[in-house]
Amino acid sequence: MVTLKYFQEKFLSIGKASELSGMSKWDFIEYLSDNNIPVIDYDDDEISRELETAENIVKQKQGKAQKTASLNFCTPDS
Repeated sequence: MVTLKYFQEKFLSIGKASELSGMSKWDFIEYLSDNNIPVIDYDDDEISRELETAENIVKQKQGKAQKTASLNFCTPDS
């Protein structure tokens, strides 16, 4: 299937490849799996950026949670 090759070569997105093949995205993902083609094919730099982004999000959420927790323990002066 031409769309399989174009997806693998990163000429088509998964959405466009599935559309052109006449499959739903989920069926196309299964088709990729059946043909041993990864849905996500990151190089080392892309993986590093994704992990860094995820770590930053976790740190931001932890910081917000700590601020919220400290606000819950504050009591107004009487």
